[in-house]
Amino acid sequence: MEFLFSDIVHTDNEQSAQWETNRMSVVVLDTLGVKCPQPVLKIAVKAPGMNPGDILEVLGDCPTFEKDIRAWCQRLRKVMLSVKEEGETAKRIQIQF
Repeated sequence: MEFLFSDIVHTDNEQSAQWETNRMSVVVLDTLGVKCPQPVLKIAVKAPGMNPGDILEVLGDCPTFEKDIRAWCQRLRKVMLSVKEEGETAKRIQIQF
């Protein structure tokens, strides 16, 4: 799935603006039923194919899923955008590259 978003780039003239359109991808990785540390390893395999600004949305349900993803993001300086509960045990985490 791809989303388009626009940035305003200001020129020398304060009253005019140029619009640039950038592409960003949202990739979904389902790790439901996979026990830790496998979700982090699967993210590490996907990471080289991600571009700056892309979002990796990871679904997982292992007990240490959120803690492990948070630690991975800190270690690799990625932005953890959101954590959403999905049912009783699963979570959906968005990571921006």
